[in-house]
Amino acid sequence: MLNTNQIITGVSLSHQNVTDITAIEPVTVTSQETVVATLLEHADVHEALVLHTCSRVEAYVVTENTDTAENALNAYLAPLTDDVTEEADWLTHEDAITHLMRVSAGLESIVTGEDHIIGQLKTARHHAKQSNGLSNDVLGPAVSKAIRVGEQARTDTQINDGIVSISSAAVQKARYFHDLADETVLIIGAGDIAIRAAKHAARYTDAVTIANRTRSNAELVLPKLPNETSATPVTLDELSGVLDDVDVVISATGSDTPVLTRDDLAGVGATTIIDIAQPADLAEDAAELFHITPVRLDDLTEITEQTRDDRAEAIEDVEHLIDTAFEELLTQYKRDRADAVVSGMRQGAAHMKREQLQHAYDRLDACDSDLSNEQREIIGDLADALVNQLLAAPTESLRDAAETDDWTTLHTAIQLFDPAENTNNDMPGELPTPEATTDPGHNATE
Repeated sequence: MLNTNQIITGVSLSHQNVTDITAIEPVTVTSQETVVATLLEHADVHEALVLHTCSRVEAYVVTENTDTAENALNAYLAPLTDDVTEEADWLTHEDAITHLMRVSAGLESIVTGEDHIIGQLKTARHHAKQSNGLSNDVLGPAVSKAIRVGEQARTDTQINDGIVSISSAAVQKARYFHDLADETVLIIGAGDIAIRAAKHAARYTDAVTIANRTRSNAELVLPKLPNETSATPVTLDELSGVLDDVDVVISATGSDTPVLTRDDLAGVGATTIIDIAQPADLAEDAAELFHITPVRLDDLTEITEQTRDDRAEAIEDVEHLIDTAFEELLTQYKRDRADAVVSGMRQGAAHMKREQLQHAYDRLDACDSDLSNEQREIIGDLADALVNQLLAAPTESLRDAAETDDWTTLHTAIQLFDPAENTNNDMPGELPTPEATTDPGHNATE
């Protein structure tokens, strides 16, 4: 049985609360799957999920109390400086669930409504499952519900009309500085974000160069661009010979170290470099060169704020979807809780039935009653029918009690049918209300 004291606690660091987004890099170098496994090693951590994106690191755990959760999550944040961890938002159960839904729907993204976060959350769920970090109890259903809300937001509202990703925002920013029609845009990277950037850039220029660690991966991007695009694949080792011929660079690799160094850029002409990678692709000392115009994730604020303004009505629609989904999830928790209580009640009744049947058979055998197997089956069927009829009304009452959080009725039922095994006051499937828990002493929500 689940313990109703199990709650979700989360911690979030993102562009919304971190002064310098590059400061979250030390956390992202460890794989999500490894971090989940590490979180589960903490005593009394039952479920865990970690989400790493270019502008966000978040971790969620399910525990019985916030002290346990805080200890586990502080260990997760240990690679960061104290100044950064002080900026973190701490989220407790209902706030954590709502936040996950908002993240999935794109309301917490740099570009409101961007699509990429859905895939990132699905990947995070996959890594969590690989490490046995999610169950069907508390966090697992919350993550799945959040993903469904994110998908529904993009099909049922206009939240992703227009600029829908960091990649498209990066290209729009490049157009602030350049008329791309007569220029070559260099895209560094061959992952999903880089591919999106290349596709958006190809709307405004016919000349795109794709650089990646291996030429074969760079070549895989070319078929995904419009046919009329003149695209050239190169390796990172060939960058020095390419940088002289481009005016705009959009970099989005998954490298742990910068791929654009001061030496790489020292001899090039005036160049705008839009770095949307996390960790950063542009070395800090390279960004200081007088002929380099660096654009970081934080510098896309102007575009993202305008996007949010344009989507104000859609945001309201998405928030309504989230409110509805949140109530549906709470109802699901209550239904699961009720089913578990009913199951426990029926198991206790079945145990009593078996004991009484055996007692009756023993008495009949003592009276020299030679019962046939068919007669024993008839008596057993009678006992089953009586139990089912007697439990029909209590079953309905218990489900009603779960819907209204009537714990007195639920606990009494457990004690009546199985008092020996249910003395710890644990009830299955509930997500406690905020008043029932202790705040970990940090900001409650984003």
